[in-house]
Amino acid sequence: WSIMISAPVMGKNSITNQNKDLKIISNFRNNLKNIESDQEVTEGFYLSFLQKEIQSMLTRDDLSISLDARDIAVIMISGVNGSGKTTTIGKLANIISKEKKVMIVAADTFRAAAIDQLEVWSKRVGVDFFYSDNKDPASVVFSSIDKAIAIQSDVIIIDTAGRLGNNEDLMNELSKIEKVIEKQNNVTLV
Repeated sequence: WSIMISAPVMGKNSITNQNKDLKIISNFRNNLKNIESDQEVTEGFYLSFLQKEIQSMLTRDDLSISLDARDIAVIMISGVNGSGKTTTIGKLANIISKEKKVMIVAADTFRAAAIDQLEVWSKRVGVDFFYSDNKDPASVVFSSIDKAIAIQSDVIIIDTAGRLGNNEDLMNELSKIEKVIEKQNNVTLV
């Protein structure tokens, strides 16, 4: 799974995000080159190293996402099918809802079961839930922002359809959703 991050300090610029992603990948490669080990280099070795690198990225003190802005913070979750996006959204909503008013948005218009799963998660963790019969995910997100403003949500967590990065249509869909978010007043893509 991945979280699309566009911090207000950097501006709302996808190129900046891509450069940040490239920096993370570059750092990972450099760290991999610099390790010394007597272990046989196998798939398990790489997976173990990757797990440690990800854990170190997630536990660093300088990696914080500020949800204290005046605007509604929007977190958009994307990733490949079956990677745990829905469960991650539920757990993330549970953590954030301890301090902020959260709304989960079902913008995966391809998988009807996702709507049901997200609704169960929203009830389980006690947060608001939004879905629409509209088949255009960007329209669903647009409507969810209106709803979030009306009910005074602090954070919106958006579930998107599973996708691979090489599926141009689905990647364009994410760009369209991002543009819809950026054009709204009172919201910030976090």
